[in-house]
Amino acid sequence: MGVKKTTIYSLLVIGITAISSQIILIRELFTAFYGNELSFGFILALWLLGGAVGSGFLGSIFADKIDRKLPLFSAVQVLLSILIPSSIIFVRITRTLFGVGVGEIIGLPAFLANSGLALFPISLGLGFLFVLGCKIISESSSAVGIGRVYTLEAIGAMIGGTVTSLVLIRYFGALQIAFMLSFLNLLSAAFILPRQSAQNEKYLKTISLLLIFLLAVFAISGKIELMDKKSLEFKWAGFKVLKSTDSIYGRITVTEKDTQFNFFNNGLFLFSSHDPLSSEEAVHFSLIFCPDPKDVLLIGGGSTQIMQEILKYPVSTVDYVELDPLVISLSKEFLKNEPFYRLDDPRVNIINEDGRHFIQDTEKSYDAVIINLPNPYTAQINRFYTEEFFKEVKKILSENAVVSFSVGSSENYLSREQSLFLKTIFETARAEFQEVKIVPGDTAYFILANKKGVISLNPEDIIKRLEQRGIKTIYVRDYYLFSKLSDERIDYLYRAINQAGGVRKNMDFYPVSYFYDMVLWSTYFSFQLSKFFMFFTRKVLLCGTFFFFALLFIVFLTRRRTKNFRREATLLALGTTGLSEISFEILIVLAFQIIYGYLYYKIGIIITSFMFGLYLGSLYITRKLTTISRPYKTYTIVQVFVFIYPLILLLAFKVFASSPFGGVSRGLGANIFAVLPFIAGFVGGIQYPLANKICFGSSGAIGKTAGITYAVDLLGSFVGALLLSSFFVPIVGISTTCILLAGLNLVSLALLLAGVKRNSASP
Repeated sequence: MGVKKTTIYSLLVIGITAISSQIILIRELFTAFYGNELSFGFILALWLLGGAVGSGFLGSIFADKIDRKLPLFSAVQVLLSILIPSSIIFVRITRTLFGVGVGEIIGLPAFLANSGLALFPISLGLGFLFVLGCKIISESSSAVGIGRVYTLEAIGAMIGGTVTSLVLIRYFGALQIAFMLSFLNLLSAAFILPRQSAQNEKYLKTISLLLIFLLAVFAISGKIELMDKKSLEFKWAGFKVLKSTDSIYGRITVTEKDTQFNFFNNGLFLFSSHDPLSSEEAVHFSLIFCPDPKDVLLIGGGSTQIMQEILKYPVSTVDYVELDPLVISLSKEFLKNEPFYRLDDPRVNIINEDGRHFIQDTEKSYDAVIINLPNPYTAQINRFYTEEFFKEVKKILSENAVVSFSVGSSENYLSREQSLFLKTIFETARAEFQEVKIVPGDTAYFILANKKGVISLNPEDIIKRLEQRGIKTIYVRDYYLFSKLSDERIDYLYRAINQAGGVRKNMDFYPVSYFYDMVLWSTYFSFQLSKFFMFFTRKVLLCGTFFFFALLFIVFLTRRRTKNFRREATLLALGTTGLSEISFEILIVLAFQIIYGYLYYKIGIIITSFMFGLYLGSLYITRKLTTISRPYKTYTIVQVFVFIYPLILLLAFKVFASSPFGGVSRGLGANIFAVLPFIAGFVGGIQYPLANKICFGSSGAIGKTAGITYAVDLLGSFVGALLLSSFFVPIVGISTTCILLAGLNLVSLALLLAGVKRNSASP
């Protein structure tokens, strides 16, 4: 009997649901728990673990034993249609339910518990549906059906990733997108059942149609928008939510409390409408040392009182670079009537561009550059604190110019983690600039100059300069400066930095500062957790990795003469490929951010490129699967490409990072760069159906085979997502990580070759 069209539609919906729900839930968790790449690794790992359990445990055990598979498939889709929007609401209200206030960092156990409750049930159901779909769609007891399901899911994921990333998140909120996914799943649940159904199946169809009707009523009556608004208000308890909207760069939320406006980006605090202390420090600890600041470059944060403080100097122009135009439009909407508002001043030139790109392209020279960005909390922001960035900044400075930026610190006590974090930035800046001074405090201000003797942290000197220029300040004045810039505070700061130990310079493809900032982030959870991260030095991680490679090779090689060695070697290679595939995606995203900036809409192209390659690869091999007489040999040949690919990535990263792309050329380079995952997806798409044909010969059961192979693939991805962004990239760097991935796949290739040499009747 042929495959029903409704079944094909249902499998496409599973692919769409998997990628789209993953995107919106990860974004929600980020805004709820202030995530960086470490939390991203945990979130993605939990999602993949749920899929592995759903396929490897539930699917492999029950899929072959259940007689009425279509009703069960339908019932799980109905359940998913309820779970997805419920999870969005749960993420929004859980902080308030647990008594965690806005701006308060949640502990790691609570973070994992909340993320697991939101993600695990959905990914569990999707993993089970994949295996169940393999059993439903298979026309005979062969591995071809598994390949077809894999192909259909890849098509759905490609469609879902494209539409969600490029269209839906720009015009709709997460809850609205979640209800769209509910509609698709309910439609599938209703029509996948045959016309001639048993009584309980008719009830299931009726429930699906009734829920579709209720969903339509909710949408038409505006109840979904009301739920979205109420859940957001619950999330921001204690604040009045004026606006929360998505751009291609993230979600910007504007709140009000006690007549103060607060701006947040993806849940992270950006700025407040009234913060004169920070504004004065950010400006006057830099411009006061410029003899004649005519042209000033400001990167980030110009909607605050900072602009008012800059314009107290006789500047000719202030080039204000802000990546997200939404920040500017919302600032004009809510701050226009504030007394400090200066964005309409004719001397202010607003530029919506990545700050790094602007510096690379501009031919203008500046008397001062003020970088008003957060800590290197993510790998993307870290690129504004690297050796490469400081070299680029030097090229646009006038003779007596200064550069300033700030990072979080501590007023009276610096832990070793905090000292290491400050030291790596200090040493990186000092390698490029003749003079580097740090103003101590809860916020440490770094001031850089190309000439010695430009910067003076003597309080009397600063006060004198302010008086000579007639600049009035509230905080940066005599009573404040003598305490903040006392000899004792400055001596303690430099002593803590010098005694912290050896550090490496922070570089684009070796984000050391990002790692130390991540360690600081972990101290909010537990000092034991921070010690755990600090244990994994470069030497420890490399030695541990090489030991693991050797152990893996020896253990598997000792089983070379066993009957199931080929199947075991195939599953091992499938797991290492799963680890590598997710690692390739993360590496490409990180490298793309480092080279081209945080262009969120390009991430949609990256995801789509991978899924398109996965689709074409699985489609190509599935059509040829019945004619391949020696699948194990073919599988081994494919593994050669998995081994080579990370080395190709490393070469591509070096080429694109060193190429002088600018303007149109940069756009072309970014588009070419974004399709790099296509190759990885194509190879992975070929390998998975081949693995099923090899393993099917041993098991003889589609549900069990699909469940085990899919679980191995996802478990490999789970390990890759957990380890790559949390340890390998920040500790050993992107280049070394690529080489280690090649080494891991070389071990798998060597074991596969050992199986080829065996005289065996197995395929």
